[in-house]
Amino acid sequence: MQLLLGLDVGTSAVKCLAFNLRGEVVASARSALQLSTPRAGWVEQDPEQIWTAVAEACRAVTSRVPRMHKIVALSLSAQGGTTIPLAPDGTPTHMAFSWMDERADTESAVVAATLGADALYQTTGWPLSAGLPLNHIAWFRTHRESDFKRTQRFCFVNDFVTSRLCGAYGMDPSNASITQLYNLAEGGWDAQLLDLAGVEPEQLSPLGESGQVTGQVTAWASQQTGLPVGLPVVLGAHDQYCAAVGTGTTQIGQALLSCGTAWVVLTIPHGRAGALQAGMSVSRHAIPGHFGGIVSLGGVGAIVDWLISLLWPHVTGQAARYQALNQAVLAAPPGSHGVLFRPHPRGRAVGNETLDLSFGSVALRHTRGDLSRAMMEGVAFELRRMLSELDEAADVTAFKMIGGGSRSQIWPHIVADITGRPIELVSISESASLGAAVLAGVGAGLFTTCQAGAASLASRSQPVRPDPNLAEVYDGQYARYCEASGPDACAAADAAGGDGR
Repeated sequence: MQLLLGLDVGTSAVKCLAFNLRGEVVASARSALQLSTPRAGWVEQDPEQIWTAVAEACRAVTSRVPRMHKIVALSLSAQGGTTIPLAPDGTPTHMAFSWMDERADTESAVVAATLGADALYQTTGWPLSAGLPLNHIAWFRTHRESDFKRTQRFCFVNDFVTSRLCGAYGMDPSNASITQLYNLAEGGWDAQLLDLAGVEPEQLSPLGESGQVTGQVTAWASQQTGLPVGLPVVLGAHDQYCAAVGTGTTQIGQALLSCGTAWVVLTIPHGRAGALQAGMSVSRHAIPGHFGGIVSLGGVGAIVDWLISLLWPHVTGQAARYQALNQAVLAAPPGSHGVLFRPHPRGRAVGNETLDLSFGSVALRHTRGDLSRAMMEGVAFELRRMLSELDEAADVTAFKMIGGGSRSQIWPHIVADITGRPIELVSISESASLGAAVLAGVGAGLFTTCQAGAASLASRSQPVRPDPNLAEVYDGQYARYCEASGPDACAAADAAGGDGR
């Protein structure tokens, strides 16, 4: 039986999964990664540890694959925006600069003064950030001059791992978009941005399409990983885009709602211009010819953990605490007896900003269930407000929901009821690896298109429909939410037809 390997190289772990052509997991393994913080605001990873974790996870999976199965291709899902400088022999000249590293404030200010933050956003699709490769490289050039001079190539996690596997370099469009060295409209490395960073075009990997074969596993890599010599290595995508493919979120009007530390909405907008007008973080999609737009609500995981620790300090064990939260929410009515929760009192959700929240209309009669349900409803209200700003650009009509929030007995129903949009709960937890496997299948010639592969392999889902009987309750509560969040939030809701639906 033929198998496809999906390798997910994240920030905290490497996960390797072997899927059959029905989308079922035949073997899997996980290897942890560490971050280092040598100074405040500095976040680094050891590239050699990333490779060691990749090799360990691959060896574990290949050792568990039954003999009658054959791995026919491999592709990567990867964290984006982490910079890895390499010497001519492929060894790192410095630790990897994580996408969370914020040391390059001065370099970021130079870009803003030279080019302009809005011009950078219009060119790259991503807001100016000290934590992305454009400014990582500029900082490296200024502060580590000798290491910079002996650096022949700048890689990112996806093309670094690809080069170790097959001895060739290749970059996919979704990961290239996050470097802030890429021209979104033209689909290539941008000469002006490369000049600002101090990089020559030949120092970056050649660009291709997701699903395109870069090379084959070498004899050296085979010894390291246990993968068969000659196995095709296929260009993958950024992890959010692989997760979209793995959940079958491949059509305009669909959106992926990933519920983790932040809640991230990834859509397929009608086009680049509208997505930029709506303020999304825009990349080229893993699906050729499409763009993707991301908006996020930061801090949700921290909010949940804070509320649980406050209300159930006596309950031990994470699973038991989450169960206590869900049971309390189930006991409270829609509307939470009038309690209003705002995850961002300024009326805006901005990335992973510092946790800042408020409860309103709380009285002595209110219970833990009221507060807990208000928290879930408040996050859903903010999601509805965010969607109201995307309607013209993306026209989201349905969600695929993954991550911790999707496993709650009640939260997906609250999200569906408040947003007025149906939700599909995706059953597999490793959607990014599955999306990478789909792309591997495209490269191996098993699927003609990414959409065809997703339709064949994409994980099964459970539908959740909005309850029309709750629309009046939640429309009234949402109006209160907009009023409490400020005039900008109300204006957005009004422009979308009053209720954001």
